[in-house]
Amino acid sequence: MQFYYGEQMPLRILNEAEFWKHQEDEHTVVIRELTLIWNRNM
Repeated sequence: MQFYYGEQMPLRILNEAEFWKHQEDEHTVVIRELTLIWNRNM
């Protein structure tokens, strides 16, 4: 489903960028933790 944001589109884009940046940060933490676990078990 597509939504029409009209004049709010710039804010929507910023909100989306902020969300994905937060996702990136979370994934970085998970990758680091998995790497530490992997290295301990080697």
